[in-house]
Amino acid sequence: MSSQKFAFLVAGAGTLAHIAGVGLRAAATQRVPWANMYEFAATSAALVMLLFLIFSITRRELRLLGTFVVGAILLLMFLAQTFWIVPAAALTPSLQNSHWLVVHIGVAVLATALSILGALVASLQLVQARDEKSRADRSASGDEHIEHRGRIGATLDRLPVSRVLETLSFRVHSVAFVCWTFTLICGSIWAREALGRYWGWDPKEVWTFVIWVLYAAYLHARATGGFRRNRAAGLALAGFVAVVFNYTIVNTVINGLHSYSGL
Repeated sequence: MSSQKFAFLVAGAGTLAHIAGVGLRAAATQRVPWANMYEFAATSAALVMLLFLIFSITRRELRLLGTFVVGAILLLMFLAQTFWIVPAAALTPSLQNSHWLVVHIGVAVLATALSILGALVASLQLVQARDEKSRADRSASGDEHIEHRGRIGATLDRLPVSRVLETLSFRVHSVAFVCWTFTLICGSIWAREALGRYWGWDPKEVWTFVIWVLYAAYLHARATGGFRRNRAAGLALAGFVAVVFNYTIVNTVINGLHSYSGL
């Protein structure tokens, strides 16, 4: 058995255990497990790994991205277990008995998971593009020491080229954008049902809209053909920075109607 196949099987086993943990949390609370930051992080992380494994089955060359994906997930779960964990508890009354809330947060979990995966691919695209440019410059200058590249260079050599990573990033972000769109729509419908209005300029609502605008700008700029490669990746990462800000600062620092984050 090759080391790559062994790593894939271990990652698969870990993902199954992770999904089982999310299921146990749901059983303990008798509800969907995404009502606070800890549950949202755990469910999103499990979904990221599941999506990555599915992508890796259809396109085996993507398994080379596993180190970076698993590393990011381990960091996210470390933060969740260290800073965001809260006891299992029932939902507050304002969040109960609404199927629109379940749909709204469920799609938001999927959107966040795809944004994490897309940001990882976009980051690797930038690193790979910089390495390719460096090699091209050395080759053009006649530098004979281009072969000695160390472990980092050897790892980059095994990854897909930057153009392939750019295409994958665009596809992932395209699906993520659709999910963010439905997150806004379903959230507005739930707000009308629970609060009597579709939009109230709550900080969470505003920053979700900012995320949507940034990803829309990225997709539009990337589709026009004149805004690609590093510039497009930078705009995609700007959208992810907004996702992180929305999930962390808005949930824990800025007061709003979404204070049910659990912290």
